[in-house]
Amino acid sequence: MPDQGTGDCVRDVLTQTTAPLGALGLPDGNPKTLAAVDKPALSLCPEAALVAWAGAMKLGANKYGAWNWRQTGVAASVYADAMARHWAAWKEGEDLDPESRLSHLGHVMACCAILLDAQANGVLIDDRPSVSKSEHEKKLSFYAQADALGILSEAAKASLSARQGS
Repeated sequence: MPDQGTGDCVRDVLTQTTAPLGALGLPDGNPKTLAAVDKPALSLCPEAALVAWAGAMKLGANKYGAWNWRQTGVAASVYADAMARHWAAWKEGEDLDPESRLSHLGHVMACCAILLDAQANGVLIDDRPSVSKSEHEKKLSFYAQADALGILSEAAKASLSARQGS
């Protein structure tokens, strides 16, 4: 029997269940709703956070070029240091960065987003302190989880394969 695609599986659940979809905790009977259950719920991200993050990303795009880290790669320490500086300033009561006049927390989010994207795309220069074998295994599990979610680029998959071989 051939493998079923997602649409076939959704159709099977919709036609074979005797419970109304509302009983499954879904807001409607649309098959797309059922298919989206296990996907990230971006609607749960607060607008204030998205706006602060987008402001910092736009500032960076204007200053250094949009998506620049994907072309050049980035050292983890540079963004970890920037996050630490913005976090420390916010923790000490300074909401806005004096240079950019944007939220320090938005800058922290932008740094995190760039690190995550660089890692997922295989362009992160991981200059964190060396770790033990068990810590290395934990790092590999991040890539495996991202691959399972289908968000790992081909470059990152190649990096994962190389790391698993070592």
